[in-house]
Amino acid sequence: MSDNKSAVTIVAGDATKMGVSVLLTGKEYWFTYLDQQVADAIITTETRDEWEKKYDGYEMSWTFTNPKIPSND
Repeated sequence: MSDNKSAVTIVAGDATKMGVSVLLTGKEYWFTYLDQQVADAIITTETRDEWEKKYDGYEMSWTFTNPKIPSND
């Protein structure tokens, strides 16, 4: 899901415990997106069927910034 022009931010996480943040995005209309990818000849029908079975349209992006563990934990 590298094409984010139709991505919708579902949860914008900025929790920084141990320097980790998570961003959850997804395609607003996953099945319509897959159909359009086939129509635009970007993926095949077989790939569309496989992605429909394997994926749900959500994408998680993890960021790790200087994770630190307190010395007494």
